[in-house]
Amino acid sequence: KERLTRTAVPAPIRINPLETLQAFQSSLQDAKDLNSLLRTFATSLHQDAGFDRVGLTILNPNDSDLLVGRLVLGTGPLAPYVRAISGSLSREHQFFLTVLKRIDPLHIPDFSALMAGTIKREFLEIWDPTSAIVASLRVGVKPIGLVYCDRATSGQPVQAQDYQVFQLFFLQMTLGLNRLAGII
Repeated sequence: KERLTRTAVPAPIRINPLETLQAFQSSLQDAKDLNSLLRTFATSLHQDAGFDRVGLTILNPNDSDLLVGRLVLGTGPLAPYVRAISGSLSREHQFFLTVLKRIDPLHIPDFSALMAGTIKREFLEIWDPTSAIVASLRVGVKPIGLVYCDRATSGQPVQAQDYQVFQLFFLQMTLGLNRLAGII
């Protein structure tokens, strides 16, 4: 597949880190429910942190084996991307199941190094991932979903500094999730 490339414009977090993080924290504090908080997080990863594509999934509350795509930014048309990131953890997305068990975000330098059969083929074909960051979304210790982000449309691999930026946003979002849940 041929990748689309974006003009390299520095992400706001690289130009004005303090102001960008303060604006993000304010947006999180204004979030009144889970959906608005997660939308704020995904939008900030895409617009402020500079990730080209962001996918957000939630575990189905009635079936903890089912990952349901909720939001995808940076791609089009959206339906195939949402469908590809959704699916059964035990049958289609065993790799994502291992990520859900982790506390810390995972930087994947090369998706081709993943064993075949551990991730849904449709995901690999549609998302065509090279390198990415994947993390479990948690309320307290309970996983509620997963976030995926990469820099695929710019043709750049996810670097160590991207991981550090992700962690800044991820930590603030996790605190916001726990605040909304009444844990902190």
